[in-house]
Formats: sequence, structure tokens, C-alpha cells
Amino acid sequence: MNNRGLSLFEMLGVVVVIGIIGIIAVPSVTQYIGRGRLTTFLTYEKSVEDAATNAVLECIGNNSTRCEAPEKGKITIIKLDDLINEGYIDPLKLDDKGSCNTEKSFVRVENRGNLNYKFKVCLYCDNYVTDNELCVEE
Repeated sequence: MNNRGLSLFEMLGVVVVIGIIGIIAVPSVTQYIGRGRLTTFLTYEKSVEDAATNAVLECIGNNSTRCEAPEKGKITIIKLDDLINEGYIDPLKLDDKGSCNTEKSFVRVENRGNLNYKFKVCLYCDNYVTDNELCVEE
């Protein structure tokens, strides 16, 4: 007998095997994409901190009156929107057209004296808020 095609049972077997592979692969791919997205936000947080550091150092170096650097023992807030508008950083562009709230996101700068500054970033983006006690939703 000359068989030239697949029987119904062979075709059903192929579909079942592909289904099983899909059931195993989809959660792994979803987790991989989620970790990549988290890494994007964490990297952007570090970039925002670096941008705020540059803004403060430039302010100190130029003795600017329009300055973001707090006095010794004081704290100041630098909005992400200001860092973007002054050219220290670009806005985060997500592939799925998500975005960060640049008006709500900020960097808290604390002057501990002797050019010792502490920076804490609070980033508010679609499906992501910085895990920090300062960044509690109001």
C-alpha cells in the first residue's frame, strides 16, 4: 500500500506534542519578558540618579543661583520632569507604549556635609513603582 499523507492519529499526535511544548514554554517566556522589563526600570532608576548627581555637581561647580543642590543638613527634591527638560536625561520609552509619570517621579537629594550627598530615586511608571519607603502611593 502506498501511503502518501498523515493519518488522523499522526496529525492528532503532532498537535498534542505542540500543545505540551506550548504549555511548558509560555510561562518561561512570560517570566523572561517580565525580568527584562524589571531590569529596564532598575537601569533607568540608576540613570535618573546619575542625572541628578550631574545636575547637583554642575550646580555646585558653577555656583549657580538656579541650583538644585541643598545646603548642608537639608534635603531637596528634583523632579524627573526638570532633569528631562534641562537635558540631563531622556524620558524612558517603552516598546508597548507605556511611560513614566515624569511629574510625579523625583530624586530626593540629602546633603550630609563635606560634599557627601545621598540620592534616592522614586520612579512612577506604568505597572512599576520604585520599591522604596519614600515612594509610597498617596
